Amino acid sequence: MQTFSRYMNILEEGWKAVVKQYDLTDEDKKWVEDVMAPLGNMKYAQWFVKNFIQTKFLSHHTNRQHPALINVSVNKMNETIGGYFKLFDKYQTSHKKDINSFKSFTEFLDFLIPYIAKEENKEMKNQLASEGSDVLLDNKWFTIHLIKSFEASCKLGMKGVWCTTMADNPTYYNDYTRSGNTTFAYLVFKEKSDKFIGEGVTHYVRHRLGGRLLPYDGMAI
Repeated sequence: MQTFSRYMNILEEGWKAVVKQYDLTDEDKKWVEDVMAPLGNMKYAQWFVKNFIQTKFLSHHTNRQHPALINVSVNKMNETIGGYFKLFDKYQTSHKKDINSFKSFTEFLDFLIPYIAKEENKEMKNQLASEGSDVLLDNKWFTIHLIKSFEASCKLGMKGVWCTTMADNPTYYNDYTRSGNTTFAYLVFKEKSDKFIGEGVTHYVRHRLGGRLLPYDGMAI
């Protein structure tokens, strides 16, 4: 217990030194502390300040388009980024990477993509049953989901740019489905697949569902 307390004290003193070194405002200080809250300590704070705040990462539009951030709303940004540091820490015994080996925040996010996907797949399996999705077809290449709720549409379409998957705006999904004439089936690739399977998949979905089929591109996860 004493060793742990000493370790936490060292981290706290280190954070105070970072605040002084980078001359952080009270607002920036609180922001970093909020970001690090999911992790529960400040051990990655200096790297974050150097590679995120000092570079004004979010002020660059292209950075906001990173796959790990593109669907994150402004009010969820702190929580999401903090979750990524927690995720990095969670898998550290397997990847054995030092945070300082990443030369930019983009490089850090790129590295985390497979771990993010792994966690999202776990969450998806747990949530979809209660959020309205049936599996029509599942093989080693892809899964076809019959969408039965807005929540499932958002979850399965979170890497896409479809209007029916916008988490903060259910209007489009509701407009399409309100009449009862539209059925959504999302094809989710397990890894990047060749286009030739598309025609067969479309035929399968049309045969199973009947009626109107809206052809959207699949996504690799």
